[in-house]
Amino acid sequence: QNSLDAVTVTRTTDQGLKAVTVDGWIFIDGNVADNTWSSEAVTEAEAAAPADAMTSTFGAAWQAVACDTFKLNATIAEASDCGYVTVPVRHSEPDGPTIQLGVVRIRSIGEEPAGDPLVMEQGGPGGSTIGFFPNQIRKLVEILNQRDIVLVEQRGTQYSIPWLDCSAERNAHNIAVAKGEAEDDGSYLNACKADWDAQGIDLSAFNDTENAADIYAAVAALGYDQFNYYGLSYGTELGQHVMKAAADHPDVLRSVILDSVVPIDIQDQPLKDRIASQALRTMFENCAQDATCLLYTSPSPRDRTRSRMPSSA
Repeated sequence: QNSLDAVTVTRTTDQGLKAVTVDGWIFIDGNVADNTWSSEAVTEAEAAAPADAMTSTFGAAWQAVACDTFKLNATIAEASDCGYVTVPVRHSEPDGPTIQLGVVRIRSIGEEPAGDPLVMEQGGPGGSTIGFFPNQIRKLVEILNQRDIVLVEQRGTQYSIPWLDCSAERNAHNIAVAKGEAEDDGSYLNACKADWDAQGIDLSAFNDTENAADIYAAVAALGYDQFNYYGLSYGTELGQHVMKAAADHPDVLRSVILDSVVPIDIQDQPLKDRIASQALRTMFENCAQDATCLLYTSPSPRDRTRSRMPSSA
């Protein structure tokens, strides 16, 4: 099934049995030991989660909002708590200016979930964590059986305030480039920076260090004593800064998963073309030494790629 509406993520029967609704059927874990399942009808009232009681431990930095603020699928929204967490622009200045981070807590479907959630962070940099991970909900059910999942929208991204969005200027610039009216460069960013400067936005505070401190602030605002961290792509770079910040928050960071690691000791963005070229060359060399690869790829991946590339002439 491709539709997220087909799955109800959270449900516990009066008998305390775990269950998931798929296409209108409620599947109840009737015998965990034998891995057998039964099904029965379920009412909306039975499936509704007691959200008010679940947010009683949230701190003063939390401001609840309707989950459609973040364009969440309605089914996931029913299983989630959505809001903004207010954090300092600079955590070294706790009484200074503030910004707001969009936060979604997807509640565990387990009978006795662990007290430490999994905080998940998207890449980019600049990608929307809240816009990405809910679309992967089918892959996250096993995690939700064990603990809550917390999605913190990184500062400056789509569902945080302010959103440092420059897409309109970029699109206009790309059209001008296509018409031959502008150079293919990043000059359009100047207009965006001027606008943000006029709003008093301190762009120098939108960095890895403050971003990592935001994670700890969001976890604290939700009332957790510990958390686990999962980062994807740039989220792995952020994760390394979260690890560095752990010394300032003893016994809070429990575990870390870095998926597609971005090192923090180099500037990887200027090297992307070189990295892609190296990856292709490595694949070509490996294929040239593999009889099966050569048997089923004719012409060779190297020749096929070269034939599709524009001539340097």
